[in-house]
Amino acid sequence: GCYVGVFGEDWLETSVKDLQEIKRIHAFATGQFVLANRISYEFDFRGPSMTVLTACSSSLVALHQACQALYSGECSSAIIAGSNLSPSPTMTGTLSDNNVLSPGGICRTFDQDANGYQSMFPNPHG
Repeated sequence: GCYVGVFGEDWLETSVKDLQEIKRIHAFATGQFVLANRISYEFDFRGPSMTVLTACSSSLVALHQACQALYSGECSSAIIAGSNLSPSPTMTGTLSDNNVLSPGGICRTFDQDANGYQSMFPNPHG
């Protein structure tokens, strides 16, 4: 099986300057929904092939799905991949504007001083 966790919604936005000019093939060539299928096709993998989009948990959910498929016998081996690519400042700006990112740039998981998380992207507003 092939399982790919993906986060980053703005690849198409940055690859085309005029969103009205998007050609059908361009959307399929850059769409994150086909990542697992493209990998399976290129390497001639057989069995389940899925792209998981569950925001920050995508890679972990992909791993879980692969483990479930292995345990159930749906496949005998699995490849798990993760991708977090956000070349546009749009996502980071939106997260920052909505106070999702930590203003101090530090992630304090399970701490009483937790005030957001820190992505790997620079914060243009902080």
